[in-house]
Parts: sequence; C-alpha cells; structure tokens
Amino acid sequence: MSTPKSDQNKQIELINDALQKSNFKSINNITINNIQKFFQFQSKNDEKISTIILDLEKDPYLQITTLQKAFKIAKINNKYIKFVNLSIRHPYATLKNY
Repeated sequence: MSTPKSDQNKQIELINDALQKSNFKSINNITINNIQKFFQFQSKNDEKISTIILDLEKDPYLQITTLQKAFKIAKINNKYIKFVNLSIRHPYATLKNY
C-alpha cells in the first residue's frame, strides 16, 4: 500500500531523473511545497537565471519537455524565461529581453 508521502517521494525522484536527463541544471536548493504540491528550483541558461515551478501531480517528463520547448521558443524570439509556473492552477511564463 502506498502512502501520500511515498507517492510524493516517487514523484520527486521522477522529477530529479527528468532534470538529470535534460540540460537544466539546478543552481540552488530545491523547494518542495507540500500544501500546494509544487517543486521549485532555479536554473542557469545562457547566463540568465530562471525560476521554475513544476507540479508534483503532473508527469515530470512532460513538464520538462514543455519547459525545453518554451526555452527554445523564447531563444528563437531573442528572449529568455525569467519565471515559469507549470502548475495546474496557474500555468504561465514571464519572458524578458536579453
């Protein structure tokens, strides 16, 4: 029988695995908010720091894929992502000019 805590730990392991397989590098301590169920970290991409929130209830591999696509589109448009929130409640991104 799985518990909510063990399910959350499995989800965090999956997020860490997805991050390791991607080109995103966490540059600070990861914050896990149990009440709102999100996983927050900062990544350095092209010398710019982005704050990223991933939802603990969504597929981490799909979230990382979405994140990679968002960074690619931003770069094509000569922008970078300052903040991205992929949570179910408030998905959005803040873009800045280089």
